[in-house]
Amino acid sequence: SDWSSDVCSSDLSYQWITSDSGVLKVSDDGTVSALTEGSAVVTVTCGEESVACAITVQKKADTTTNTPDN
Repeated sequence: SDWSSDVCSSDLSYQWITSDSGVLKVSDDGTVSALTEGSAVVTVTCGEESVACAITVQKKADTTTNTPDN
């Protein structure tokens, strides 16, 4: 079974937080969005239980290939 059904009963709600809101945005449903490069920890809490996940956001690699014009 997953963590959510074991920990969070129907009368409790999840609380999602980020350690750095400049790096990551976390919505009320737990959707994480990267805002800029950096690292942050996302923590979800329900009742007295919590789980944390460290996330590092890196700049996307440039995948363009330069070829000479002929």
